[in-house]
Amino acid sequence: MKLKDINFGTNNYRIQSLFLSIGIETIDELIKYSAKDILKFRNVGKLCINDIQTILCRFDKRLATERDSYKINKNKIKEYYEQNKIPKLLIDINDSIKRLNNQISILRTWLQQEEK
Repeated sequence: MKLKDINFGTNNYRIQSLFLSIGIETIDELIKYSAKDILKFRNVGKLCINDIQTILCRFDKRLATERDSYKINKNKIKEYYEQNKIPKLLIDINDSIKRLNNQISILRTWLQQEEK
């Protein structure tokens, strides 16, 4: 069943936006995620999780356990963060770390030469 056809209660707009942003269209795709996975996304809290779980119970379904969902959702979560420009910050931080490591390496070499 398509998720866009389901009313998720008080947080319907927020939940539908989440599904749209990460590309979840059906209940079968949704149940591959654990509650912990879904909570990692922006603007999703425990009330949204409760609404999702309530709807899933009506269809005799439940969210995945953390163990089940980790491998499946790792790539989806990565795609979500890439779309929301979070990697740019991580790349900037990573570049800064590389520059610092390079400077530390130069200083170590210089200190070793001074000791000789």
